Amino acid sequence: MIDQIERLRQINALNAGNTDEINSKIISFISGKGGTGKSFFSLNIAKQLAELSYKVLLVDLDINMPSIHLMINITPAATLNQYLSNECTFDELIYREGNLDLILSEAHELLRIDKHQLINFLDRIKKLSHEYDFVILDNPAGINDIITESVTISSDHIVVAVPEPTAVMDAYMISKFILGIRRESSIHVIMNKCENEIEGKSAFDNLNKASKHFLNYNFALLGYVENNPDVRDSLMKQSFIANTAPKSTLTQKVDDICKKIAKSKHLANNNQLTLAH
Repeated sequence: MIDQIERLRQINALNAGNTDEINSKIISFISGKGGTGKSFFSLNIAKQLAELSYKVLLVDLDINMPSIHLMINITPAATLNQYLSNECTFDELIYREGNLDLILSEAHELLRIDKHQLINFLDRIKKLSHEYDFVILDNPAGINDIITESVTISSDHIVVAVPEPTAVMDAYMISKFILGIRRESSIHVIMNKCENEIEGKSAFDNLNKASKHFLNYNFALLGYVENNPDVRDSLMKQSFIANTAPKSTLTQKVDDICKKIAKSKHLANNNQLTLAH
């Protein structure tokens, strides 16, 4: 187990001297708890960005309870688990599908993470990011060693939350953790599984009020998404939402979020390094 307090000290010291090295197009998808739809959005947003002709790399960092390979019915020849266990090379990891490249994990007995292997892997991702327009990291839910390290190579973070008060508190705590590692992080929120727009905006407002009061930080609402049966249909068919329900309001929501993220690329080219609001 990584000594997180000591590691945070090292990270903060590193950040203080190397802020220019952070790649703003490495985007971490994060949630305070499981079941928010984080992996669904990281996968489908990556796919839709690829459909917009951007070169995208999606990395499933959840090495113990991954889901992305199941969501699109892929059995990869090599996985992140194998790489971290020295059973394959880095070059063998990448699964290619058009403009979308994937590095996938597999369900595994609890894999003990070697700190140095994890840091070296993320360093490889950081270096490789220059070959892509966007790199999306799908992190395991909650506060853990993987989040501690992945946050250091991402300046944009998308927190996927749901409206229940306990889940909003979880989103607040994970955001506080991120800001403790890297204060200049840009945090955006997708409020998922809402009954309606009013509930989604109310939940986001509650989250943002707490953040402004206690953290002196304003979140940006990237989008709210209502409950939609097309999610289950997509998961059951093990395919992208744009394939299973191309005319769905959910697909349109994903497209709208992608357009905001794509707009950020153009802003970044003008030295504005955060996602468009």
